[in-house]
Amino acid sequence: MLKFTVPGEPRPWERARQSGSRRFNSSEMTAAKATIAQYADLAIRETHRSLEYPMAGNFSVICTFVLGYRRRSNPDLDNFCKIFLDAANGVVWHDDCQVVSLLARKLRGCSPCTEVEIIHETELSQCHRTGNQETRNSFHAGISARVRQPIGTAMTDKLKAKQAQLFREEVLGCPQG
Repeated sequence: MLKFTVPGEPRPWERARQSGSRRFNSSEMTAAKATIAQYADLAIRETHRSLEYPMAGNFSVICTFVLGYRRRSNPDLDNFCKIFLDAANGVVWHDDCQVVSLLARKLRGCSPCTEVEIIHETELSQCHRTGNQETRNSFHAGISARVRQPIGTAMTDKLKAKQAQLFREEVLGCPQG
């Protein structure tokens, strides 16, 4: 599992601009992608020295985008995900088509940042390979802790449990048990 935090206000993806017949990305978006790639590369070098990146195989990604309270606009969540997934191309994975599940949320906070967890398929399938109930319970407890709504929303414990169960079964293919 690869975990890292990119400090600063999350930047959403924006459509490439055009000048005559030439298309280009804004310098802000290019800089944001470079920053994300830099933090991903740093996390890889600090925690996974023995593995060769970018890796082949499938990935599951969990992102939390913490927007500052002063931000006036409210961009779509999928645009935050898109810039992150594109920035990790060639660093974590070869292409973002290798991401088979994505859990994302955005919320407001005092310290704007992007928190990321990337799980490789070998870790995802661990709950299937081992008959160890303790391993499965630990894995599911971690997923359940991540499937939470932002502070201030009224969500019953029963609904939270159902949401976590659906995520485990449909996305990860790991039934609770």
